[in-house]
Formats: sequence, structure tokens, C-alpha cells
Amino acid sequence: MSPEVCFPRNEQNPRWDDRQLQNWLRRELRFDAEVGPLRVICRIPRGDFVRAFGPISDLDVFKVFERYRPGIEAAAREIILQGVYESDIEWAEADTVSIFLTGADIQRAIAAAASV
Repeated sequence: MSPEVCFPRNEQNPRWDDRQLQNWLRRELRFDAEVGPLRVICRIPRGDFVRAFGPISDLDVFKVFERYRPGIEAAAREIILQGVYESDIEWAEADTVSIFLTGADIQRAIAAAASV
């Protein structure tokens, strides 16, 4: 039986990362998932969000995220259940990990949901 994956809905989900980057396409849209005691930070590079949805202003990114949230969360759930986490960032809490979602992951999940 697969563990339950929960996606909190609050003012921090989704959010922009707080890193100062020169290349705006590397900026990340982030939202959290919870799998038991494990916190999973789901990361979508801005460039991948553009590849999934086309050119979107920063002001409209959260609107697009909300519109396609079920598909985006489905893509995240699929990756989380594979249990393959990223190692490029060490989080302060031992029970925190992260995943990357690509534009292809998101498009695949949205297409699968639309075909049901």
C-alpha cells in the first residue's frame, strides 16, 4: 500500500524560493508535500514552468498554478512515491527532502488527468 501524500494549502504553498539568482529561469516555484513525518519540498524551476505552460508573467504564475494544481500535485505525487529525492540542497531539518518537477512531468500528468 502506498503512503498517503498530503499537499498543505496555505499562504506558503505555492511560493517562490528566496535565493538571489542572476538567471530568472533558474528561480524555483515551490510547494510542500507531507508523507507521514517527511516534508517534501516540491521544486519547479521557472524555466520548466514556462515549458509546461508557455510564457507567463510572474504575476500570473500563481493563478496558473492554482488552475492546474491537481495535475501539478499528481506529477509531484508520482515522483514522491518513487522515493527518489534530490541531493543538491541540504535542508536544515533531517526529515526534509526535495524533488524536482519538470515541464514534461507536469504536462504528462495533466494529459493523463484529461484523458480519464
